[in-house]
Amino acid sequence: MISDEILGDISAAVKEIMKTEGFEDYKFEIEGMSESGDNYMGEVIFLRVEPLGDDGKSYHLVLKTAKRSKDLRGALPIEIFYNRELYMYSDVFPAYRTFIKEVRPDFGFDFLPRVLYFNREYLKETIVMENLKNEGFKLWDRKKPWNLQHSLFAMRHYGKLHALSMALEDQRPGIFGELRKNLGNISDVFDKRVDFKKFYEEPVEHIMGLLRKNGREDLVVKYDGLVEEALDHIFNGKTEDEDRIAICHMDSWNNNFMFKYENDDESEPSEVRLLDFQLSVMDSPAKDLSYNIYATCDNSCLDHFDDLLQTYHRSLVESLRSLGSDPSNFFSLEDLRRHWRKYGLYGLFLSITLIKIELLEKTDAPKIEEMAKHENMLDGFNVKVSDQEEYDRRILDVYIHFGDNFL
Repeated sequence: MISDEILGDISAAVKEIMKTEGFEDYKFEIEGMSESGDNYMGEVIFLRVEPLGDDGKSYHLVLKTAKRSKDLRGALPIEIFYNRELYMYSDVFPAYRTFIKEVRPDFGFDFLPRVLYFNREYLKETIVMENLKNEGFKLWDRKKPWNLQHSLFAMRHYGKLHALSMALEDQRPGIFGELRKNLGNISDVFDKRVDFKKFYEEPVEHIMGLLRKNGREDLVVKYDGLVEEALDHIFNGKTEDEDRIAICHMDSWNNNFMFKYENDDESEPSEVRLLDFQLSVMDSPAKDLSYNIYATCDNSCLDHFDDLLQTYHRSLVESLRSLGSDPSNFFSLEDLRRHWRKYGLYGLFLSITLIKIELLEKTDAPKIEEMAKHENMLDGFNVKVSDQEEYDRRILDVYIHFGDNFL
């Protein structure tokens, strides 16, 4: 049920969009809302707007607005995350586009949705963008791991995204410096409400049990003490300053990619759109990549891990060169592997929760209002997956991969 307050904000947003698009007379209707588990910190509403007297053109829009509850915001200031995403769309990405226009107009930066409206007002934080479903884009079935073609496609686009950040800092340091001022760490928002160590103790012990059951006591020994390392250097935002080398997505799980295909064969995408930049910060690219790979891959992709890293790095190098920067001055493939040992822990530990969410029925997905009631907010993710066998298979793939390659 949409509140009268949000309905009023929808009307105001549509009016502003139509004014910008050159239409005074129009009608709009609400076509639906997102399901539970699709968006944790806000409401997602689907709209269709039809200018009157036009040639039948319709605008299919998605409106994302932050949760309005003051009690919830007292527990978790979600406006911080919405304002981070608004900043990415209002300042960072326009700076990229201006830079591209100056140095390489044919550089493809078409893997973000078109944004038509945003509002930063407290308790009304809102962003309106095109509805990608009407453009032929689809979400992957989150219960299934990606195939190799989708993973390689994501790596190519992360190479381009990170290259834009690096090249802008290289060639327009003044502009980049101003952008960076507003991209500080936001993980300290969780400090008082999240006990990562307590939350991860039980699932990590479960994973160690799976390793023992599969004859990998050697990895159990290697993982001993790694929880503390992960929490101290990953979740508390303690990336070393010299390793914060790109503006990163930082929320690269299944639901934040929409793919388009040339035909009915959905094994290989032709286009992609990256969504949800609420957690974006200056950080190590290895965090983006490890988050994505460990949340979406099983052994069918992990067996091609070197191909994934090389595909990412080729894209990074080609993009830097195309934008006019010397790739030899930047992040080498050896640097990426070195970062993976330190910062791949980010994706490794988040996969514990992310794979669980991906396998949940939507009706069982945790709600942020309920999570906020827990003394330790992460306890809201202590829900039982319906397919424990599949969860164990996938999390075992991830932990064997990291242990064999980076411990």
